[in-house]
Amino acid sequence: MELGIADRLVILSILPKEGDITKIRVIRELREELSFDSTEHERIKFENKGDIIEWNGEAVIKDILIDDVRKNIIRTAFKELNSSGKLNEQHIPLYEKFVEEK
Repeated sequence: MELGIADRLVILSILPKEGDITKIRVIRELREELSFDSTEHERIKFENKGDIIEWNGEAVIKDILIDDVRKNIIRTAFKELNSSGKLNEQHIPLYEKFVEEK
């Protein structure tokens, strides 16, 4: 699945930090694939401004393997945010893609 910078940051921010050993291994691998390497950092030019991350550099689209196991982990994380009333506008496009997919 092709994901842009904002998509990758949102997914990274919602992934669970706890679970059983197999789930945590899958999440660890997914985090590594979603993360940004040094070449991407140079191209993107991230800037931390308090709780906000901004970038001014070149847009980067990365093809990330999102199999059924990974999709279910992401879907569950979004559903939990929704049920607890913690979704925000940044989540909407990915929420629709993973939870409300047609």
